[in-house]
Amino acid sequence: MSSHSEPFNRNKLAILIGISFVIFLGIFTNYTQLQSQLRLIAERQTQGEVVDRVEVFKVNYEFVPDNFMETYKMDSVEKADYFDKILEEEMHRQHDGRKKHQNPGGLQNKSSQSTSHPKQKLPSCLQARNDTIAKSSYRKLPTPYINLGFPKMGTSTLHSFFECGGYKSTHFRCSMSMSCAKCTSQSVLHGFPPLKECIDERPSDVFAQLDNGTYFPQLELLDEFVEGYPEATFFLTFRDMEKWYHSISHWPPRKKGPHMDERWQKMNLTGLPAGIGNNVEEFSSWYCGHAERVRSLIDKNPLQTLVEIDIEDHMAGTRMAEMFGVEEQCWGHANVNANIHPELDGDEVGLAMKFHKEKRRDSKQAKQMKGSGIKAGVIHNATSNY
Repeated sequence: MSSHSEPFNRNKLAILIGISFVIFLGIFTNYTQLQSQLRLIAERQTQGEVVDRVEVFKVNYEFVPDNFMETYKMDSVEKADYFDKILEEEMHRQHDGRKKHQNPGGLQNKSSQSTSHPKQKLPSCLQARNDTIAKSSYRKLPTPYINLGFPKMGTSTLHSFFECGGYKSTHFRCSMSMSCAKCTSQSVLHGFPPLKECIDERPSDVFAQLDNGTYFPQLELLDEFVEGYPEATFFLTFRDMEKWYHSISHWPPRKKGPHMDERWQKMNLTGLPAGIGNNVEEFSSWYCGHAERVRSLIDKNPLQTLVEIDIEDHMAGTRMAEMFGVEEQCWGHANVNANIHPELDGDEVGLAMKFHKEKRRDSKQAKQMKGSGIKAGVIHNATSNY
C-alpha cells in the first residue's frame, strides 16, 4: 500500500508546485506590466508637456532642428525649462539685432537716453541688497532654500546652479505627478506647512519655482511659508524690470497670445487686482510691493535668512559660490558663457545644446560607473567647462 501511495504523493506535490509556480508567474507578470504601464503613463504625461513646448520652438524659430526630440531625448519638464531660457535669450538677441539695424549709428533718442541707466533711479524695492548675509554665515545657510521670486526672474538659473552643486532641486514640478503649486496648496489645506506633502512626494533641498503660472504660493501662502519654516533660507530674485516685462509679455512666443502678462491681468492675484498690469510701470509696482512684503515678514524673524540676487549682476555667480560653496562655473547654466567657447562663434543656442549633450553624456557615464562600483566623483563633469 505504501509503495503505491509514495509515487502518488510525489505526483501530487509536483502538480501543486507546478500550479503554484504558474500562479506566481502570473502575479509577477501582471505586477510588472502594471508598473510598466504606470511608468509609461507618467512619462507620456510629462513628455506631452515637453513636446508642446518644443513645438512652440519649431513653429516660431528656425534654429531648432527637426530631430530635436530624438537628438536630445528630453524626458522631464526641468530639462524643457532649460531650453525655455535659451529661447528667451534668442528672443532678446533678435530684438537687439532689430534695434541695431534700425539705429546703426548707435544714436540714442531722448527716451533711450532717459532709461540708459535705470538702476540709478530705481527704488530700493526693485534693487537687490547685497548685505543681507553676514560672511560668518557663508556655507552654513540652512535648507530648505525657497525662492519667492517670480517666473522669468532667474528661477531656472537658481535651479541649475544648485543641481550643479549636488543639491536636490525642484523647479515648477515637485514630483513627476504634482506641481509645486498643487502640493503646497494641498499641504496647507490639510493643516500642514506648505512643503510637507511636496517633500513627502520627493525630498528636496531647493524649491526654485513654486508657482505654475496661474497659482502663486509665494504670494498666496507667503505667511504660511514664513511661519512654517522659521529657520529656512529664502531667496528673492531681481532683474531689470523692462527686460522682465518684455519676457512675460512675449511668453509663450506665439503671435496672438494670450501671453503671461495678459493672463495675470485677469487673475486677481495678491497685489495685482484684475485689470491691472497693462504696462511695465504697473508690473514694477506689483513686484515692488511683493519685495517689501517679503522683506518685512522675514526681517521680523532673526533665524530666517533672505538672500537677494540680481541675476543680471556680473558678480552674482561669485557671491553665490561664496555663500553656498558651489563652483562659480555652476552659475549661469541658463546663460551659457559664449566667451569660453569661441569655436561656436558666440551662438548661445548651439553652445547650450552642446552643454546639454555633454551633461547627458557625463550623467550616463556616472550611472555606468556607479553600477560597476566606481565612484562617480572621478568623472570630469561637463559643467566645469561652462
